[in-house]
Amino acid sequence: MVEKGRSLQFAGRRRMKGQFFILGAVLLCALFYIGMPPPEAITMVFTGDLSYLHRNIGEEFPKALNFGVNQSRSCNDLLNFTRFIYNKMRERRINFTAAWLVTEYTDPDNPLNSNLNVIIGNFLGLETSFTVNISVGSSETIESALISDNSTDSILFQASAISGIYNLTISFNNYEKKITLSRGKISIYSKIELNRAGEIIIDEITG
Repeated sequence: MVEKGRSLQFAGRRRMKGQFFILGAVLLCALFYIGMPPPEAITMVFTGDLSYLHRNIGEEFPKALNFGVNQSRSCNDLLNFTRFIYNKMRERRINFTAAWLVTEYTDPDNPLNSNLNVIIGNFLGLETSFTVNISVGSSETIESALISDNSTDSILFQASAISGIYNLTISFNNYEKKITLSRGKISIYSKIELNRAGEIIIDEITG
């Protein structure tokens, strides 16, 4: 009877793993059919390759977040998906870096009256200091976090610091981005960079 229960548990894990990696199917197809030569060969750079991968990442990041939220796993799926993309890019000799933030609420059933949790993912290649500024009119609340590479951390803002519409500014490595958000909505912002043989694509993802 115990063995049967264990079998069902492992089968459930395999199904969840299969569901998660469906998100990367398009990217995997692109990565395996780019036609990159082996490391010792002379590399010819095709601009369309990075552009295609960049577009697909922009589409899949919000999907990975929504998938995790719908399964009550917060941004864990986005974290795993980012690591998955990083490893696949590295296999194809593409340098991929990213920094993202996700806004969520401590009480999902009552987001309009709960505290705001800002989760930051650091995939920039080194430990990085992030500063988040929440502003409503002339009122500002500023918090910072030092986050190791390839990991996440969260900053909590009290409900009193947020209104129906508020501004969030994230700063790191001499980069600053201000976005306007609606209270009660789970949102994502990401800055990504793809670099291969001097060809660089930098973009921002929102959702």
